[in-house]
Amino acid sequence: DPGPPWWPHPAGASEMTYILVALTLGMQVFSPKGPCEDYFGRNVQNETTTVLDPDVTEGFPHGFLSFVHHAGPGSVCIPPGPPVGCHRYFVVTYSDGCDPFCPLVTGEAAALAGKRDLAGNFDRGNGVLLACRDCVKGVSVTCWAAPALEPVQCSCPGAYI
Repeated sequence: DPGPPWWPHPAGASEMTYILVALTLGMQVFSPKGPCEDYFGRNVQNETTTVLDPDVTEGFPHGFLSFVHHAGPGSVCIPPGPPVGCHRYFVVTYSDGCDPFCPLVTGEAAALAGKRDLAGNFDRGNGVLLACRDCVKGVSVTCWAAPALEPVQCSCPGAYI
């Protein structure tokens, strides 16, 4: 990609060249949003945890698809990036004594992260991975709204006890 049409782009210039030129010229270079821990809690990747957004893509109450942001040990963890509306993110923690066939134990759950939950592996009402529901330790919810590149916390819709 040669960069924007107004940008000088000599043959063979890399993306790093453009960043260095922008810094030299004093232009603002946007840094990526923070890690998952900034949004889903400090232990999200240190404990057996899943994170589900059931409000894709329009936010609550208009979103009817789910996106898996994290699915246990060895999975990626994707910070929130809501395009519009307030999105609920269910952060579910599981005990170490899960059934040996639970996908969090076998490692198969990791493949679910970073994708929509089209197969219905998760309960959209609480974010629990259904195959591991017997070892749920706790469920919390945090809510984030647009802009996608710099999400802001929003009041969670509905009542959670």
